[in-house]
Amino acid sequence: MLLKQSVEKNFFRLFPIFFVLFLDLLSFSAVIPLIPPLFLGQEGILTNTSLQVRYIFLGALLASYPLAQIFSGPLLGAFSDATSRKKVLLISFLGNCLGYLFVAFGIATSSVIWLFIGNIISGLLGGNIVAINALIADLSTPYTKARYYGFLNLIFGIAFVIGPYITSYFSFNLSPYPFLICAFFAIANFWIILFFLHEKESSPISWKREWHIKTFFLSSKKLQGILISGFLLFLGWYFFIKFFQVFLFNYFQFSGQKFSEVLSYFGFCCVLTQILFVSVLYKWMQPHKFLPFMLGILSLSLLSLLYIEDETSLWIVVTIFSIAYSFISPGFIAVISNSENPAIQGKVMGLYQSVQALAKVLAPSLAGIIMAVNSDLPLLISSTCIMLSALTFFFVKKSRNVNVCS
Repeated sequence: MLLKQSVEKNFFRLFPIFFVLFLDLLSFSAVIPLIPPLFLGQEGILTNTSLQVRYIFLGALLASYPLAQIFSGPLLGAFSDATSRKKVLLISFLGNCLGYLFVAFGIATSSVIWLFIGNIISGLLGGNIVAINALIADLSTPYTKARYYGFLNLIFGIAFVIGPYITSYFSFNLSPYPFLICAFFAIANFWIILFFLHEKESSPISWKREWHIKTFFLSSKKLQGILISGFLLFLGWYFFIKFFQVFLFNYFQFSGQKFSEVLSYFGFCCVLTQILFVSVLYKWMQPHKFLPFMLGILSLSLLSLLYIEDETSLWIVVTIFSIAYSFISPGFIAVISNSENPAIQGKVMGLYQSVQALAKVLAPSLAGIIMAVNSDLPLLISSTCIMLSALTFFFVKKSRNVNVCS
């Protein structure tokens, strides 16, 4: 009974976090469709240059954010261990605000430099997801951790259903105003965290030697194995995501609006799955047990896209991989959190963020080259990477003296 009351109290303490995360993800998802038209639209930036040059600048801009996160993730995570999650969240939302303001200024002045500055600042300082994941780990037990991360993914799904719809409905292309609104949301989040977030007290640790990427090689074999599995998962997933729109256009002649409908449906499936998981299934489904199976399902469903011939089959496959990914994402975070000491959750989440960011940088860079050889290869590589992730996780779990659920 006391344990149940403690769990409910901790869940209530996380409500400010879930609310600011929703505003943050709503902003992020709303501006995603606005970036490509800045370079590829007829009235966008760099209209006097060739289409190939604009593609290069677009790819570089999209890569600048995760590239900055590779280096900032471990630093912000370890800093949150040494000081507090709250301080890192306050810094991150100020960073997000500055990033959005610089991007808005870049759009208003048609300056590519300010777009890059805004993106890099957001990548370096906007480490709120690292602190949020660590904070959830602080306020949960191994039993409730997957449920809390599932609720986080539920918010993610809702935001990604609403955000792109708002952008398409109001036709904000080539306008700085959405980014100014997002900057306002970031400042609102800053004040919400400042006044309403109360942390669980913990003993600070030294962070001077814990911030850089080499901490990966100093971590336990268990954590290294799980992070490698996570890297393979996200490398395969981002290979797929960056290629999926091209695939739908080539095989089904889907327009941009139709692709937005597919993304919204993906978000809708994520929401339903997380509602089911958070409310019911978390009691019976332990992440370290279902992850290899779900990774296998995700891999095979993506591979099956190469063999479908009608739109009905497409929607069935989209449903399957949406549900599989919805289970995988919170499960992976819970397993990584449970694999290390609670005192260094910030460092662990920072490493996990860096692994994701590295995959985000490599996948689009390699996908364009590989697609030029054969347009079907990205799907095959995506499926292979995710299956390797499943095998890696399975063998890490089975290794002697390795317990990923403790």
